[in-house]
Amino acid sequence: MRSTPFAKKPEPARTHADPEQTRPASVDVTQRDEPEGASFERWSLAVHVETKAQRALSLWAAFDRRVFASAGGDPVPTHGLSFALADESAKRYRARQELDAARLRAMREAITRGETPMDRGLARAALEMLDAGALPAPEHVMFGEPAASARGLELRYGGSLFSRRPDGSYRLVLGQLRGARGCDLRLRALKPGVVLHEATKNMPDEAGASLHYALPSCFVDGTIFLDGEELVVSGLGHYDRVIGPPFRASACDASMGSLVTQRAFVHLDDGSSVVVQMSARAGAEPTRARAIVMDVRGHALVDERASLAARTTWQSTRSYREYPVSFTLEVPAAGLELVLETSMVAQEIASLIASPPAWRGRARASGTRWGRPIAGIAWIEQTFPPAYLDLGGFFSAVRRGAQHEITSLVSRSPSQTALVELIGCVGREESLEGVDPVLIGRSLTGPLLDVIDRGGKAWRSFVTLACIDATGGDSTGFSPWLAIPELIHTGSLLVDDVQDGSTIRRGGPACHLVHGEAIAINSGTAAYFLAELFLSRCPLPPERAQRVLFLYFEAMRAGHGGQALDIAGLGELLPAAVDTGDIQELAHRVAAINRLKTAAPVGALARMGAIAGGGTEAQVEGLGAYVEAVGMAFQLIDDVLNLRGFQGDLKQRGEDLRIGKVTMPVVRALGSLDRRAREQLWQTLRDKPDDDALVEDLIEQIERTGALDACVLEARHLVEEAWRRVDPLLPPSVAKARLRALGWYVLERNF
Repeated sequence: MRSTPFAKKPEPARTHADPEQTRPASVDVTQRDEPEGASFERWSLAVHVETKAQRALSLWAAFDRRVFASAGGDPVPTHGLSFALADESAKRYRARQELDAARLRAMREAITRGETPMDRGLARAALEMLDAGALPAPEHVMFGEPAASARGLELRYGGSLFSRRPDGSYRLVLGQLRGARGCDLRLRALKPGVVLHEATKNMPDEAGASLHYALPSCFVDGTIFLDGEELVVSGLGHYDRVIGPPFRASACDASMGSLVTQRAFVHLDDGSSVVVQMSARAGAEPTRARAIVMDVRGHALVDERASLAARTTWQSTRSYREYPVSFTLEVPAAGLELVLETSMVAQEIASLIASPPAWRGRARASGTRWGRPIAGIAWIEQTFPPAYLDLGGFFSAVRRGAQHEITSLVSRSPSQTALVELIGCVGREESLEGVDPVLIGRSLTGPLLDVIDRGGKAWRSFVTLACIDATGGDSTGFSPWLAIPELIHTGSLLVDDVQDGSTIRRGGPACHLVHGEAIAINSGTAAYFLAELFLSRCPLPPERAQRVLFLYFEAMRAGHGGQALDIAGLGELLPAAVDTGDIQELAHRVAAINRLKTAAPVGALARMGAIAGGGTEAQVEGLGAYVEAVGMAFQLIDDVLNLRGFQGDLKQRGEDLRIGKVTMPVVRALGSLDRRAREQLWQTLRDKPDDDALVEDLIEQIERTGALDACVLEARHLVEEAWRRVDPLLPPSVAKARLRALGWYVLERNF
């Protein structure tokens, strides 16, 4: 037998405090491995292996069987297969989920009935994909019908197999992993099986599980097929099995409940194994972890006083869920104090239909046991309830991510080091002589951060990174780009508020009312150049980098061109429109302002993301056009809400009328009124009415013309037509579904 790359001969050292007092229950796997007909069953394993060239790989796979209720209430078994490969050497993580036809039907029915904890727009996008016969990656339709043997353990799901062989070992064969066969591995238990959880009235369970057991240490050998190579591997792993309660009607994935679970399987270099798990209902106070430690001889103890505490976190740029990615693990009864830390933070399986996003990945263990150094390898699993049940909450998480990126470089009290980048003196630090950081914070960065900290819709930041993923790229390394749209947009707001005379911004006083017009203008324009700092933090191939930089400046020029038209006003066009009722030229001018100020910049951001993701020219232009349409729709809905009122009074109702601004609803109303009414409306606008009663009368008059409803219909048409063109260009993915839902979110918002 080939030795494992992790195990070494155990030293004669103290292992347990008092193993006789807390011994875990054992389990006979030969009696419990085969399917039992529970409403939920799962067979899963994770292995850590190395090639002959010492390339480190970890692989996880889970075969599950869930029973749902049919429309008539009868139990319907469904099947799913999930697996992921973590390539530590290449810092690459690949995941795939396969669902059988019965699972897809059950999930579709649950989504249709509104029984899944999913945003309404996302649910609608998911159904649209399902109706088109597509699944959003990493989800795929399982090939063929799954089968399980009547006796023993033999699961055949599509082109994959998991079975227990006559000699007691297990065989895992995985079919596809992005175009190549996954693996053919053998697992042989090195230690006896233990019960990790057995249902009681007082213990939180895993989605109702009645029994959860594991083989905590297995020798693994075999072959992994990866990128055209056949890699002979060996190492260590574990196998665990969850058996749920008897059948009960359930409309959605059992893991979609309110349970938070964190689990780690650790293989230490003294030959011992550690299984630690913590589960609690969402919102409950953190509880102690439960740990089982088994030494090299198979002697085990349970410690209910263990702790598993997060040290650092990582935010996904796909789900915007924040995950702990390093932990301190303490097991007092075994004298263990460990740090579990991953060198690859992006080990998330972010699906849309099969289950909520989850973090499952490889980590290194280091620390002490009874004061002596110890190390090893670990597999960590973290599952949470759905984080954001509406896109508003999702975009709030995006906004927090953007704010985090911004404050990593932009501070109210910048250090001397930060000033070098902020002011642009890298390599010429002597230029900072006489520069007071306090004054820079007070008159440049502070006023900008004041408005950023009030929040915003953040959909522009979302778009930039979503377009990377929608074209088949990986947004993981592009989180600094979240800051770019927020800086550009907030900077334009500061300047725009001065030029328009606005008084309220994001629920607070406009920047120029607090800090003065000069500071507001300077801080706003500085934001445009601060964005470049974040752009350069994500290296791209030279050709892509050049195109992205060109698009960035194109967005800036477009925004300023639109603002120039807005400042110039519509004075030369309005007399003719009021006189004749012909609003065509006036409408074209207002649309041009909206396109240049709002739509073109965000369209450029979408194109930047698509280029960074390696998209085709058709995808780059298609996504740019779609997001521009969303931007145009956003401005139309914004103008409508300005008259109908924003939720929470984020802006003063009728503010545009009070400053005499002619928006598209006003233009549409002018096209519907008779001459006398047109003249009266225009005269009132020129006087910039500030009387609340007069403003209310104007709003009511515009509403009666149907102009507001016409603007809403125009916005809807823009979004739907642009989506119709880009839809066939993009492969199904979670990012694509969210981009689709974004259009509806903009159309249906009231804030």
